[in-house]
Amino acid sequence: MKCPRSWSETYARTFPYLLLTITVAALVPRLVLGASQFIQFDGYWHVFTATQDRWALFLSEWHIDAHPPLYYLLLRIVAKMGHSHLVYRSASIIPGVGSVYVIGLIARKLCRSTTVALLTAAAYGFSITIIDITCDVRGYALALFLILLAFYYFLNFLLGECQQNQVRRSLVLFGIFTSAAISVEYYAIFFWAACFGVVLLNALWDADFRKTKLNWLIREWYEVVPFIIGIPLCMLLYLYEAHLHFHLKPEKHVIQFYWNASRPITEFILQSLREDLNYILPIGIPSTTALLVSLLPIVALTWFLILRQDRKVARVASTAPILMLVLLVSELMVLAVIGRYPFGGDSRHQSIIFPFLLLSGFLGLDRFVSFLRFPLMKKLVLLFTAALIIVSFSYWWRKYPKISQELFTPEYNLFASGLHPMQAVYVDRFSSIAYYTHTHTWTWQFQNHFVEPKRVDSYGLTTPSGEHLILLRNKEWNFDVRSPGFYTDLAKSLRAAHVSGADLFYIANKDQAVLAVTEEAIRVLADQAGLVAGPILRENDGLFIAFRLK
Repeated sequence: MKCPRSWSETYARTFPYLLLTITVAALVPRLVLGASQFIQFDGYWHVFTATQDRWALFLSEWHIDAHPPLYYLLLRIVAKMGHSHLVYRSASIIPGVGSVYVIGLIARKLCRSTTVALLTAAAYGFSITIIDITCDVRGYALALFLILLAFYYFLNFLLGECQQNQVRRSLVLFGIFTSAAISVEYYAIFFWAACFGVVLLNALWDADFRKTKLNWLIREWYEVVPFIIGIPLCMLLYLYEAHLHFHLKPEKHVIQFYWNASRPITEFILQSLREDLNYILPIGIPSTTALLVSLLPIVALTWFLILRQDRKVARVASTAPILMLVLLVSELMVLAVIGRYPFGGDSRHQSIIFPFLLLSGFLGLDRFVSFLRFPLMKKLVLLFTAALIIVSFSYWWRKYPKISQELFTPEYNLFASGLHPMQAVYVDRFSSIAYYTHTHTWTWQFQNHFVEPKRVDSYGLTTPSGEHLILLRNKEWNFDVRSPGFYTDLAKSLRAAHVSGADLFYIANKDQAVLAVTEEAIRVLADQAGLVAGPILRENDGLFIAFRLK
């Protein structure tokens, strides 16, 4: 006769179903926000790049961007299924929701409490920062999903709870998922390096680890090293040669997140660290002083609750998340100081630390709960944590700016209604994405690379109603309509396209001085280049002019 299972055993058996329930629940806010929220400028830029109708164009557009190609290839497939916000975002939402499930599995491996593991998944799934990243048309959500999968299999190796062939399989999958993550976002390289750091640190301070794990790796190197080192390294070397070495200099829009000699290093590091923590923590750290004060007890508590020996979870595994967090933050600090990667500022650039910060915090909670003697106290702590997750999500969800109107909508509406349609539209690279934001449902077909001027391409555009026009895209980032060269290039472009006129669709990128140019100056410069300037319209950041050849 079988003994009846205890409540705790039954609860543990239902863990996958409870975790799946949390994952599905976390999908809801992503669908709500994903269907209604406008898509950022860079999101439409990614769609434009991914949907180029010629591979040579796709590669040339990708080459000038700062991200690896895998996400663009996935977005290229997704975009064939439709033009809605949810379709574009599905390449991020699906892996983003998958990350909720995977981080729950990771927490289950490391936590003694099943409830804490579920709370870890809930905290990750209902973090507004993670929801925002998941709903962005960028590769970060996919990269985090692949990184968490790689970390899950890395833990299998550290825990050593599988048979030898299963450990080999785990390391093979670790290498494959790490390589895939690197091909989505370059910051996955930091994760890869941090994993080696975890192995090295444990080998230095743990004799048992050296005798078991390290010696096993040395014996089995011919089977596992090609996957944990070979494949990621080959991927990195290929991407470096084909793409990355062109993008090692700081991007202008994040230059403020690199250290410069005019600023004390300590001040830069502490302020940047505080900004990063404030993106993910439910309660912001108000000052650098508050950060320093809070770090001391956190470090002490972490040492006591996590780094001490744990009979139920191998120490080397239980310390892995906090070591990963420390190593990743250290890498970001060093790279920002030497001018290779931003630290602080935009959350998506730092999102690699979020899962490990969360895992470290909930591992601390797990150890704290295990030390409580009275079951009632344990339940109260867990209920308080659950309530904190709910309240935090509710508060930040209400505060999140929900905006359905696409960028540059007033400007585009004035352009579409205020100018008599010409045969062509003339744009620079920045303005072409603003224009594409409102015409992405049209059919865009490449036509020509012009010989003169060299940096202008022509596209044939077909509206859903069947109307046709030509888009002349100058690859200059942003025009200067005060320069005679602008008008000379426009005249040459019109002649090369065999059209008599074009409507200028121009959005100034943070340069209001360009928009201040007078109508008289525009007409004089146009006349000197053999052009006639028709109506001149202005709206916010937009300048729209009808030009025709004399």
